[in-house]
Amino acid sequence: MTDHSSPTPHIPGRHLFPSQLPYHSTRNPVRPSGRGFRGKFASRKMHRMVRCESLLEMNCLYLAEFARTITAFDEQPVSISYLISGRRRRYTPDFKFLWQDGREWFVEVKPAEKLTTPENNERFAAIASHFESAGARFVALTEEQICHSSRLELVQYLLRMRPNDSEHGDRPGLRWQGRRAASFAEAAQVLGGPKQVVEALAHRDLVCDLKHPLTAQTVVRPFAEADDDALFV
Repeated sequence: MTDHSSPTPHIPGRHLFPSQLPYHSTRNPVRPSGRGFRGKFASRKMHRMVRCESLLEMNCLYLAEFARTITAFDEQPVSISYLISGRRRRYTPDFKFLWQDGREWFVEVKPAEKLTTPENNERFAAIASHFESAGARFVALTEEQICHSSRLELVQYLLRMRPNDSEHGDRPGLRWQGRRAASFAEAAQVLGGPKQVVEALAHRDLVCDLKHPLTAQTVVRPFAEADDDALFV
């Protein structure tokens, strides 16, 4: 395809930030066997609760919610019929992501150890061919992409810090247009403080390396479309 934890971010004005990072989400208890997880992710983007069936799926939804150019996502969007080893089988992807440029991703979320079995390799190759023939893309995501380094925790933090548009008329990051990359501290001077830089990062008007905690030296720069694809690498 494009083709677990770190401290609370430390930057000037740290008192502005909550100590609890997770974005609002709810789930039913997992049974003692580890099965039976049923989660609901509160999506502002979709204006509803989105169902998920594992913690890994829920974590994947944080990335979809955060991605500026994913305009919509849906759980278990379609069931398909595909042929493998002379047998007809059915498959339902975990999610569908719709991108701003018209791309459609049908997403399977699965632990890496299960994804790479010979049986699943053959199965998912056949499924990928089915979606490609329809002009879409099949993407398999594991914890290696979804939970990479400190990225997930920082994404959760920024989602929590993202104001509702109705509560915040001015987007401070938009005032950065025409400027180049700078340190977080330098951006805070331009935008009026660290809180404004965090909000710009939360809205994806500005971006930074999400695989490392925020510091005063963190380099921030204007958003580019490739930055959203990079969330899933």
